[in-house]
Amino acid sequence: MKTLIGIGIAIAFIAAAIAASLLFIGPRMKEQQHLLPYQDSTCPAPEGSVPVEGAGAWPEADSIAATRIVPPTAAAGKVYYGYYCEFCHGEKGDGNGPVGESYVPRPADLRAEVIRHLSDSALIKAMLGGPGHSVERNGTLRPVLARIIPPGDLPALVKYVRVLGSD
Repeated sequence: MKTLIGIGIAIAFIAAAIAASLLFIGPRMKEQQHLLPYQDSTCPAPEGSVPVEGAGAWPEADSIAATRIVPPTAAAGKVYYGYYCEFCHGEKGDGNGPVGESYVPRPADLRAEVIRHLSDSALIKAMLGGPGHSVERNGTLRPVLARIIPPGDLPALVKYVRVLGSD
């Protein structure tokens, strides 16, 4: 019996030593690409990635709507809105999303008359790089969402924002 208890204690000790070594000594991904805050260039793109024209390039808002093969619908726009916009602008588009509540200034109310009177291309430009959608880097404002939202999703998002404004 004492032998079994001794073996059990030894196994527990070995397991604890292995867990501790993995936790404190184990692989820490020390050899990985990274970008330090003071560096101006980015790491090389992974093999097989698709290049984008210029860092933070603005897609031409007028040509995006014209290149869409499948007509955008408000139903598709609602799905994309849930992906990209709802966390800040809220489910109803009133600017009261769970993430947006912490921003100063608060996210825009997408149902506002000012938004309704924007042209489609102006609305797309505001979506991609308007207040809260741009970051300053090297003294230049760069759009954030232009790299996140696929250009083909933008016309459907415009249709859905128009539906929000018509309620």
